[in-house]
Amino acid sequence: MKHDYNKIIYADDKRKDALWIDWTLGNHCNFSCSYCPDILHDGSEPWPSLQECKKFVHDMILHYKKLNKKYFIFNLLGGEPTVWKNLEKFCILVKEIAAENNVTAIIEILTNGGRTMRWWHDNYHLLDVFKITHHSEFADPHHTKELAEYIYKKNLPVWIQVPMLPNIWDTCVEHLKIISNSDCHYSVFVKTLLIDFDIEPYPYTSDQKDFMSQFVRKKKGSVVRDDISISSQTMLNDIFIEKVKPSQILIDRKHSWSGWKCWAGIDLISINRRGYMKLGGGCLVKYPNFTQKHISDNFEFPTSHVTCTQKWCSCAIDIHIKKEKIND
Repeated sequence: MKHDYNKIIYADDKRKDALWIDWTLGNHCNFSCSYCPDILHDGSEPWPSLQECKKFVHDMILHYKKLNKKYFIFNLLGGEPTVWKNLEKFCILVKEIAAENNVTAIIEILTNGGRTMRWWHDNYHLLDVFKITHHSEFADPHHTKELAEYIYKKNLPVWIQVPMLPNIWDTCVEHLKIISNSDCHYSVFVKTLLIDFDIEPYPYTSDQKDFMSQFVRKKKGSVVRDDISISSQTMLNDIFIEKVKPSQILIDRKHSWSGWKCWAGIDLISINRRGYMKLGGGCLVKYPNFTQKHISDNFEFPTSHVTCTQKWCSCAIDIHIKKEKIND
């Protein structure tokens, strides 16, 4: 990224017709990675109730349908969402509410893949897109590879990201090689880790940064429906268009958009592990007349873009969102 730019737009034109819902389903997890703060995996928060979820999903779809949203992409996070006993019922009610309102619900999951293959055989049909984070401290790369191949052969989109931890760098690289050594055309990415999931990257060496910027195993898999990718964002100025990965934006410290227009709240909302809705993914942007409330409450959803008030944008999901520099 050697040029200044004034916009982030979507390479996938369908993305503007979609609402991305980043939903953290509690903080129960079967792993406890060293780079993950305890509050994100210690099981201290209760799971949401299905009745609360049903009300929120219904009200949300009705509102955003009025803003011409046709696609509702539910990105399920944790903790580890696959350990929730009501995951199947939740997925079914989401699809039913969407069908009743003539819109499309797409359910994606960000999982560590740690459940047994038997569990995945029984439950893969609940989900539309599979994003596996391979945590090299705990996960078996052969299991991750087997799971990715199984999902791929079901003709469903699947990709894998591997967080790169400097103090076990060689292990992470070795796991990348094992996972990537497959005839199935799923994508594998490296993930830049931020200290305490905040704004400062781990102290990577120059060689490590070079490796992360160059490593790619991106292959288009077989997909049985139109997928609307959150990752199809593009940087633009009056001369050029450039597609850039969030990890590279973070490494180059280009993730500051204070004072820009941002479509967080219109193209993206999130529900945190305690069941409170906010604008964007990790951002703390304040929206006029919007107060963060629980999904069981009644409140006004956003209706237009916001002006960014953050010095740094540290959440990958927020980095992807449409933005536009306000002319001085």
